[in-house]
Order: sequence, then structure tokens, then C-alpha cells
Amino acid sequence: MAADNRLVTAEAVSLLRNLLQSPTLINSISNSVSPTLMNSVPTPSNAAVNSEIRSFYEPGSSNMQTAPAPVNEIQNYCPRYQTRATYSTWKSKPRQKVRQKTPYHRTFNKDVILLLSPTDDIVVKQRKKEELYKRGHILNAFEFDKTWDQGTVLRQIRDSFKGKIPEDVR
Repeated sequence: MAADNRLVTAEAVSLLRNLLQSPTLINSISNSVSPTLMNSVPTPSNAAVNSEIRSFYEPGSSNMQTAPAPVNEIQNYCPRYQTRATYSTWKSKPRQKVRQKTPYHRTFNKDVILLLSPTDDIVVKQRKKEELYKRGHILNAFEFDKTWDQGTVLRQIRDSFKGKIPEDVR
């Protein structure tokens, strides 16, 4: 059965090769098919193609138009939105945040660090600061009064460090 199928297939292939090699047969087939195809498929004119393309790219046009716009009509190309209709003419000022006045406080807090000697000229950080804290040389959030004068500030700091500042230091 498989041999019969191969034989039939081989005969069909040889028949097609003979038909395709015959130029007279090909010409007669193409002549008989061409007139029927030309009559059944309408070819659009240049004007119809141009108007359809124009309808896609002109502003304000849509695909639902039934009649194309006249070619000799001069069209005004402008944006679809009108700025005067969208925005008012008055100039707006940017809103400024109203800053609330901070309430007056008579006191404020600061950290006070008592250095080991008057010749220390480096900023105290990390280990050194920890060491000074253990010795009691740091006052956290010491409260200062804004009405104090220089003498009162020194006296309050001296009293807070409890004898760690000698009396002759100013």
C-alpha cells in the first residue's frame, strides 16, 4: 500500500513539472484568470487614496467622515485646545506658607563639656567623650536662661561641675 502511494505521488510530481515547463499553457492560464481578477477588484483612484490619508493626519478629522474635505479649501492647522478657554487671564501668585512665629522661651538647653586642660585644642569625639563623661566632665542638656549675664553663666556652670573648675579659672 505504501508503494502504491509513492507511485501515485511520483506520477503527480512529474505531471506538474511537465505543466510548469510548458510556456503556452502558463500564458493561456494567466490570460484567462487576469481579466476576471481585474473586473472583480476595484482599484482606488489617487484622489480617493489622498483624501483617506489626509483624513488620518489632519487635526479635527475622524475616521467616521462620510465626505472628504474639498482639496482647494485652505484649512487652518491649529491645536485642538484653546488656551484662553482653558486658562484664565489673571496671573496667580504662588502661595507662600504662612510661617508661624515660634513662641518665646526664656530658657534653652545645651551640652557643656569641661576639657582636661586649657591647652586641649581638639574636638572631643567618641572614646575621649566617653572618658570625659565617666569622669563627670560633661553636662547633658544644661539649662541656660537668656537673662543671665556672663558672671551668672560662669557661676552656674561652676556650681554644676561641683568643684572640678578651680576658683582662679575665668
